Amino acid sequence: MVKNVIIPFFLILLTSVVTVYCWFEEAPLSFIGFIGIITLWLGSMYIAYYLAYALFPNKHNIPLPPVPQLMALKNRTGPMTRGGIWGTVFSLVLAVGGTYGLVKLTDQYKSFQIDRYGKQTQAIVVKTGYTKGIGEYAVYEFTDDDGKVYEDKCSRGILVVGDTVAIIYSTQRPIINEVLASTLRPSE
Repeated sequence: MVKNVIIPFFLILLTSVVTVYCWFEEAPLSFIGFIGIITLWLGSMYIAYYLAYALFPNKHNIPLPPVPQLMALKNRTGPMTRGGIWGTVFSLVLAVGGTYGLVKLTDQYKSFQIDRYGKQTQAIVVKTGYTKGIGEYAVYEFTDDDGKVYEDKCSRGILVVGDTVAIIYSTQRPIINEVLASTLRPSE
């Protein structure tokens, strides 16, 4: 139980906290988010299968092997059991629900930072561009209280290089910022 439920659960919690904190950072720290998602999915699978096989005992149930042995399995199929079916359902529910929870926690963390430490300032559009999937975007720069320059993107709309937009950023973590929607008009 300890190695199949408690340790994976602890690793999921630990990497989730680190994932939420590093979500807004640039690479390589943003890569931790990817590691957090993988830990969530593998840990959810491990926990779900262990619990399902424990809840629905059957002589045909194949216990989940350690991860190194799991990678070495080739075309190992057996009869469908309740434990296998419910293990699959539990793991999908935990993984999808956990991913949704991570996204929601990240949004709440951003809102907390903006609400608690938010400071309004002006940013200047320094570049515009287009990427497949996102569409047109504008890159803006702003300076925090310490004089450090930060850069972020927003939807381009009608913005052009040199336009000024009002943003609000966290004084604790200036990388967390957002454009105030009412200011997305070109400067005169």
